[in-house]
Amino acid sequence: NESAAILKIKESMQEEAKRFEKDSDQPDYFMQ
Repeated sequence: NESAAILKIKESMQEEAKRFEKDSDQPDYFMQ
C-alpha cells in the first residue's frame, strides 16, 4: 500500500528530526 509506505517514511523522518534536535543547536533546520 503506497500511503502506508509514505506514513512509514514520515514517521522515520520525525524520528530523525528528534534525534537531530537532541544532537544539535539548530532544531529550526527541520522546520524550513
